[in-house]
Amino acid sequence: MKTQRTTLGRWAMGLAAVVVALAMGARANAGAVGDLVSRIPNADKDGKFTGPEPAAAQEIYAELLKGAPGTLDELIGMLAEPEKGGDFKARYVLHNLALHTTRTGADQERTLVMRAIAKALDGPAAKSVKAFLLQEIRYAGTRDLAPVVAKFLADDELCEPAAMALAALGETADAFRAALPAAKGKARVTIIQNLGRQRDAQSAEALTRLVADPEQDVRVAAIDAVAALGNPASVDPLAKAADAADPFERTRATEALLALAQRLIDAGQKDAAGRAYRQLWDARTAKAERHVRIAALQGLAAVRYDVADLLAALRTNDVQIRAAAVAIANASAGPDATQQLLGGLRAAQPEDRPHFLAILGARGDAAALPAVLELFKDKDPATASAAMQAAGALGDPKGINQLLLALLAAAGPGDDANTREATLDALAKARGRETNAIVGKALKECDKPAGRAALLRVLSARRAGDQTPIVLAATKDADPGVRLAAIRALGGIGAEPQIAPLLDVVKRAQSDDDLAAAEEALRGIAARKLQDQVAAAIVPAIASVPAPAAATLLRVLGTADGKSALEAVVAATKHQDKTIRDAAIRTLADWRTRAAAPTLLALAKDAEEPVHRVLALRGAIRLSTQGTGAKEKVDLLAQAMSVATRPEEKRQVLAALATAQSPEALRLAAASLADPDLKSEAAAAVIQIAPSVARQDPRLVRETVTKARDITTADSVKAAAKKILDQLPEK
Repeated sequence: MKTQRTTLGRWAMGLAAVVVALAMGARANAGAVGDLVSRIPNADKDGKFTGPEPAAAQEIYAELLKGAPGTLDELIGMLAEPEKGGDFKARYVLHNLALHTTRTGADQERTLVMRAIAKALDGPAAKSVKAFLLQEIRYAGTRDLAPVVAKFLADDELCEPAAMALAALGETADAFRAALPAAKGKARVTIIQNLGRQRDAQSAEALTRLVADPEQDVRVAAIDAVAALGNPASVDPLAKAADAADPFERTRATEALLALAQRLIDAGQKDAAGRAYRQLWDARTAKAERHVRIAALQGLAAVRYDVADLLAALRTNDVQIRAAAVAIANASAGPDATQQLLGGLRAAQPEDRPHFLAILGARGDAAALPAVLELFKDKDPATASAAMQAAGALGDPKGINQLLLALLAAAGPGDDANTREATLDALAKARGRETNAIVGKALKECDKPAGRAALLRVLSARRAGDQTPIVLAATKDADPGVRLAAIRALGGIGAEPQIAPLLDVVKRAQSDDDLAAAEEALRGIAARKLQDQVAAAIVPAIASVPAPAAATLLRVLGTADGKSALEAVVAATKHQDKTIRDAAIRTLADWRTRAAAPTLLALAKDAEEPVHRVLALRGAIRLSTQGTGAKEKVDLLAQAMSVATRPEEKRQVLAALATAQSPEALRLAAASLADPDLKSEAAAAVIQIAPSVARQDPRLVRETVTKARDITTADSVKAAAKKILDQLPEK
């Protein structure tokens, strides 16, 4: 099978070349170099290049090597500058020949090729050609060529390919270092970059001086390089560079200083790293650079955990910096850190104690609990409150029990309200799997109504669903305040399992307050995207509860929404009980979707009570603005206008109609221009609607606006009418 052609790089390798070269020995000098190069295929018709067959390529390389060095000199001599072109095949052959000699056992051939390239680099070839030759050294060169390549480091055009070649040769920092003093311009920047990449410790002093060089490109390159070297002596110069006014340099040097500090930590030189972080923390106080300050704070903590640093961060007005300080304290494991914080707490001024307590709470180390509990009754309210928060954050049962004792001691309208609220808040946020159960147990055992109500508030705030049975039992408490707190707690817990208990509360409510609390709780649950579940539970229950309870459930359905809820409310508008009927109509008047509009229009026309007709019509008018298209809106308002009996109701229709933008809306508004009680509102509506209809029906606009202008006494309406008419096209 014929070997498939392939792309650049698949040939030129392999021991088979030697075999081919030996087999072709008799033809070693059979053709000129030009003939050998010409064997390379031309580009394909589509402009792509498919190289020669591997065997053919290896034959070319073998013949070139047999005639070396003369054939190699001639091949290199065929290279031309890009603008002259025509040397594609020669470049291809030289490149692949160089790669070919990197195979195992071809050291002698590789030396031949590299010597030819080195010779050409010393010759008069164009710089573009020399750049290509340096590239070949990069791919196939040997360490002994470093001096040849290094000579080009001072050349602005050739410094980059020379640097890449030297970097590929390996362990060439001495060449870059030797070239640095005399280098200028681009070459100088390239050398600095490579010294940084090779982390040449011997260049540290020279590179550090260049951080303050007059040329920005040199400064930036040196900034990056010294960061890579990890030299302690570079900290202060780099910190000075990081204070630059130029935003680019300031950012670059700041990033470099942070990188240097991390390298110093990795090398065990924490004092120098701490000096770098300290300078950034002290200097970067602007809000725009808070990220730098946070990085410095984190670095300082990595160097040495110091409570003073965390306290300084907590004293700032920056929420993100304070949060970072708490996070650092929280992540610092071990008793030593806790003991340092406790020592700081004992020595702290009153204004700083809340900060220490916040950190101790965030850490969650129970070893801090005794000290925290001691401060529950501190004379400074802020400290006492922070101690309670810390105890809750620690989540230890001992701390939770102490919080409960403090809460019960402060419960009641005549007791310490500040302590009560602080304790409630701490318990609401308290951690620990046992906390809900501890609070529930305290509720069962508490004999003080005010205390039971306070504990129910805690369970509500914690959304303690696992304590629902205990909360439900409290809804039957003899004390009205406890019952209300329990009902509200069910709503606060607010998940699907609390719906049925709340319905039970509605059925056996002992007072209007109980009903109101249950209604609020059910509304809250429905608002948590549980509308369907609430409606499904309420609809079948309405028929089996007393009228006040049914009225309560109907109002909740207004929040629940949905088809089944609407059907239940509509049915209740015809209920024989006045209380239920009134609740249903009022609920329907506040309905959130247009689905209620037909029933509302019917009620606006036929309801027995005048107040119900007013409410129903007002509700229908309101629904005309709820997500309806222009036609549907006008149709609804037309029906509303037809059932409206009072001028004020018709004015409401016109006000809603003014926001519609259609010819039908304009006609409906114009129909009221002749009504003495409505002409002012009708004229205003016409003026508002007309501009949006002018292009659709200019004749209608001219007629209605002219009539509105002639009938109104308001100067503003007359002026607006004139403007509209002036902009209409000629008849």
